[in-house]
Amino acid sequence: ESLEQPDPRELAKVMYAIGRTLHDREEYHDALRMYQRTLAIQKQLSPVGGVNISAVTTMCNIARVHHIMGDVDAALRENEAIVELAERLAQGKPHPFWADRLVVLGHIYTEVGRFDKAMEVFELAVNTAGGGDQLLVRSSPLDVDARLAASLAKAGLQHPGAAAA
Repeated sequence: ESLEQPDPRELAKVMYAIGRTLHDREEYHDALRMYQRTLAIQKQLSPVGGVNISAVTTMCNIARVHHIMGDVDAALRENEAIVELAERLAQGKPHPFWADRLVVLGHIYTEVGRFDKAMEVFELAVNTAGGGDQLLVRSSPLDVDARLAASLAKAGLQHPGAAAA
């Protein structure tokens, strides 16, 4: 008797949900491992050269967990990669998600003392948002899940944490 292999998309959704639950329970090491396993599956599902929205969301949570755990260098590297993907997702046009990720990156540059780079990124964020300087005021540089879901919904995409219709 052979067991049927689970659908990788469904497996990734369940693994992401487990990662979020571990994250919410503040079990950060386990959450990070689950997010990383989820991301590996999501990347396999991505078209060559394409941007997978689910993978970007998982990367955001990986960056957040690294930051919470005090690994600012890893959070910085992850956020730099996220900004590159967000720019590709936005196709170089102003988009709130890209701008939001630039703000997060700018805050982390500030945290590590790279002030000139932070200013450069903040200026790009304002231009990317179409001049919306409200972006520069945030209580937490990594609080983006709700904004991400709203931004994706406007683009006609579903946040991977949302229930399927």
